[in-house]
Amino acid sequence: MFYKILLTSTLFLTLTNADSFQQLAPTPTEQILKIINTAQPCSFPIKANHKLTDNFKYGCFCGKEYPKLDSNRTEDFKKLTKDERYHEILKLYSIKPFDDIDKTCQEHDICYLYYGKKAKVCNDAIYDNLSDLSDVFKINQTSQDEKCSNLSLDMASVFKTFFAMADDEDSIFDIGMLMVTTGMIAGNKAMQESVDIVTKSEERYPKRGQQCLLNK
Repeated sequence: MFYKILLTSTLFLTLTNADSFQQLAPTPTEQILKIINTAQPCSFPIKANHKLTDNFKYGCFCGKEYPKLDSNRTEDFKKLTKDERYHEILKLYSIKPFDDIDKTCQEHDICYLYYGKKAKVCNDAIYDNLSDLSDVFKINQTSQDEKCSNLSLDMASVFKTFFAMADDEDSIFDIGMLMVTTGMIAGNKAMQESVDIVTKSEERYPKRGQQCLLNK
């Protein structure tokens, strides 16, 4: 409940609505479509850690500098040429996302590469997409879907904090917004963890191997 109130409030603080990843990325080439159709699952999808820290990872694509693909490192990809970034995009498409949450993270990684930087439009898009996923999972009202809803919503909140600050999020207003929302989200996360301990709630996120899929 705390998170729902918090993240709803941040929507009113956002000046513009994010585009979807489909609107942000160029139309897939024939080569990309072929790679997507033959993509292979990653070998070891990671289970979500309860603490959303700078080292948080989930599935095959969610997390800072994850997956590691040769030159596709946070400190290096901005220096790549357009052709080199396209090559990295092909590598990412060759890996099949673990589930629908992971697919959103894949699209976010690819969005960064298309723009050649940590673009705010990419962060806005993943925030909106994960928030929408959380709403849909919550409708089903099963224990598994509730955990997927929690994970989607908690991950969305990260993109309103300093943990995921964009390269072009450098105005005084942007920095002020991040300071406010980072404090609010950290406080509410700590409160949620305290409630979980007191009420002895079951694990908040899906167990290892459990997928968050809208179409099962």
